[in-house]
Amino acid sequence: MNERIKQIREILGMSQEAFAASINLKRNSLSLIELGKRNPSDRTISDICEKHNVREEWLRSGSGDKFEKNDRGPLAVLAEKYSLSDADLILVERFLKLNKFQRDAVTDYVRQVAEAFMEKEREEMTIEAAEAAYTEALNIAPLTRSIVSNITDDTAEDDNLAGAT
Repeated sequence: MNERIKQIREILGMSQEAFAASINLKRNSLSLIELGKRNPSDRTISDICEKHNVREEWLRSGSGDKFEKNDRGPLAVLAEKYSLSDADLILVERFLKLNKFQRDAVTDYVRQVAEAFMEKEREEMTIEAAEAAYTEALNIAPLTRSIVSNITDDTAEDDNLAGAT
């Protein structure tokens, strides 16, 4: 059974730490189970089967299919592997239920949106680069705080002198 637990974890593409956390164990406990130095408790077996859609008969004896057969079996595996949220999973399920024409339309739309964002970024970078080149070509030094404060200080002194008379 220990090797089958490791096999499930590897099929799911999970690290020992992530898989252990998903079944309420510490990584070192899972490591000992996978190495055959410790046997899993009934609770651990139950958690593996429940959370990862594994058939208990296969986990205990190696007979039959590894995973329970249901509509979400492969998606449940992907959800675990890629840490999909419920919203992510619904999005993937709905996308897969579309016909080919609809999926192509959605894919084209997403591509167009991504290209529009990239184009906007290129335009903004071009404007910034143009402004920098223009400023450099004119040899304009950027204003500094000291220049501004000197002007302000001079004006304030002039105002004080005018008020004193």
